[in-house]
Amino acid sequence: METLEKRIRIMRLLTIAMIVNIAVAAYIYIQEKGISIAGDSCFANTSAGLGSCAQVQSSIFGSLFGVPVSIYGVIAFAFMALASWSYGHSLRHGKPIPHIEHAEFERYLSMAFILGAIFAAIFIILQFTVIGAICEYCLITDSITIVSAALFIVTFKRR
Repeated sequence: METLEKRIRIMRLLTIAMIVNIAVAAYIYIQEKGISIAGDSCFANTSAGLGSCAQVQSSIFGSLFGVPVSIYGVIAFAFMALASWSYGHSLRHGKPIPHIEHAEFERYLSMAFILGAIFAAIFIILQFTVIGAICEYCLITDSITIVSAALFIVTFKRR
């Protein structure tokens, strides 16, 4: 596969991955607020004895400055989805992103994915060690974020 075509496909994949993360983070927030969707509740699950989403979300790490971490996730994933889509669109049509070079945009997007992966890894470690409970939906978003960062870095590494 041609390098440009490969990069465009990867950006599409990353955009879809971030949209999935938006949906999962929004689901966590909705569940946290007590709204059940089709009788399902991630807060009732016990992850085979490993705790529940409720334990994770109600822990000291479940909110930052009084705002649920899932809201920060929705915002961050929306930014990353929009940036990934914009960059893929720019590559596909051969048009530059206004006021920024492609190489510079790649650096910024790379930093965003790396920062996201670092936060995701921290949240996974906190669940297993400090909180002592596992939110399987949090693990989904964290895993997608880490894999997405690795995919971006491998695809767009500088030669």
